[in-house]
Amino acid sequence: MKLHSLEGLKQKARRYTCTVLCDAMEATQRVRGVAVVVESVPVTCLYDSPTDSFLWIVSGQFVTEQQAGTFLDEGRPPPRPKEISTCEALKKFDRYRAAQMPVISAHVQTEGRERYETICRLNEAWLTLYTGPEGYERIVGMLDRGGGVLPPQMLAERADAAEAALFDVAERFMAEYARLDMQTAGGANA
Repeated sequence: MKLHSLEGLKQKARRYTCTVLCDAMEATQRVRGVAVVVESVPVTCLYDSPTDSFLWIVSGQFVTEQQAGTFLDEGRPPPRPKEISTCEALKKFDRYRAAQMPVISAHVQTEGRERYETICRLNEAWLTLYTGPEGYERIVGMLDRGGGVLPPQMLAERADAAEAALFDVAERFMAEYARLDMQTAGGANA
């Protein structure tokens, strides 16, 4: 695995100086930049401060920044997306749904509820299943505290059933939101 990255070398090139040797004239010059050896291949990144630009030399050949980046990234494991728990995924959707409700409410107030009846019912179903008295948040809270009056096994079974129902509602909510071709609170299509 290669230890240097394109951005890391650029940062070092801004701070350090290195000596560049011209074989033909046997002359050297100190310039702002950094020279490293990556898997037996010399890589030099020179920095020109007046233009805030970089010059890349890999294995004695001038290359573009993209080519240098490709060389440095080759052999690295692909970044692994952070896995989130089911509970975190449901919390994330709950925040998203809550952010979209003002948009939906505005449409309901100006155009009437008929066209938005399905999404309103899905929102109500979500609220009942997620935050209601027997909702997912309460079940997970009891599990975190060790069970309470119900055995942990029974709570876990209820949590599993609630998760399946919540994912179903979330999927239908998103499909309906897309069908209505509404703008998200962030401004992009859902």
